Amino acid sequence: SVLPLVTAAAFAALMTTLRSISFGLDGFRTQTVSGAFASLFLGIAILVGTGTGVTIMTPSVPSADILWLIVLMGIVGTIGQGMMTFGAKFAEASLIAPFQYLEIISATVLGYILFKEFPDSLTWVGAAIILVAGLYTVHRERRLMRTRARSVALG
Repeated sequence: SVLPLVTAAAFAALMTTLRSISFGLDGFRTQTVSGAFASLFLGIAILVGTGTGVTIMTPSVPSADILWLIVLMGIVGTIGQGMMTFGAKFAEASLIAPFQYLEIISATVLGYILFKEFPDSLTWVGAAIILVAGLYTVHRERRLMRTRARSVALG
């Protein structure tokens, strides 16, 4: 139950960091820095996890029929991350973040298609809370921007 909170915090930190460094670095360098940080973090997680005896944390070599899916995920992830990096140059993180909600929808659809699993009612309540909070944040940010614009215009 803590993992989604950690993921949300990490994503918020990523969006904020992308926004702040996107003006000083071009997209390729930003991607490289992101990839290097992720590799370092995951490398440490693998080193720590190897000794725990937890199966999911123990490194293994994937079979050939799974390897192409991993490569495909890498390509799609790189393109998606590149688009987020590019978007961070032109928009506030609060305006980009709601697109992450599409992940909830796509994960639900793919989970049903691939694994025949459908979220329970508690998951839907959590998703609704996340959605409403995000939409409220976008609404509030837009209202604050309009207020600031009026203040500047009135002098």
